[in-house]
Amino acid sequence: VIARDGRVAEAHWFTAPYPSMVHDFGVTREHVVFAISPLVADLELMRQGGPHFGWDGRREVHVGIFPRATGPRDIRWFRTPTCFSSHVMNAFTEGRKVHFDTPAGQMVVFPFFPMLDGSRFDQERATPYLERWSFDLDAPGDGFTRTRLTDVPVEFPRVDDRYGFTKVRHGWMVARDTSA
Repeated sequence: VIARDGRVAEAHWFTAPYPSMVHDFGVTREHVVFAISPLVADLELMRQGGPHFGWDGRREVHVGIFPRATGPRDIRWFRTPTCFSSHVMNAFTEGRKVHFDTPAGQMVVFPFFPMLDGSRFDQERATPYLERWSFDLDAPGDGFTRTRLTDVPVEFPRVDDRYGFTKVRHGWMVARDTSA
């Protein structure tokens, strides 16, 4: 929690399912949302002189959601098959459902991270499309719904900050023309 004067007023820690690069996260008026994607920190890779992060496509994505009022002691984890999400457009809560809008691809979108299984970077599988990830906090289990919102590849999404935390009709992002 950041105070009005810009100082950290409160800090909370939680343990993720595995060490991952968490580049961005979502916040609603009621919840905080963290996507743990399999761009992992690999100590052995670093010891061998490799980069800090590598793509481990064998791992599932874990999404942690916790109430802002109580912090991560009440975190709930959801899972989906491997994919990559690094930037967040927006997040909002509707009743007992939390929505998280993010560009997502089947694998890491940056070719400068190595594939830990030795495979080659695949641009087609890495291409991100804007998705809405919807979490029903009253439903049993750890699954959630992923709905594609764009037909063109996108990245670096934004909403007008005055409307963050709410369901919005408009957002901005970099898009790639795939018709040429």
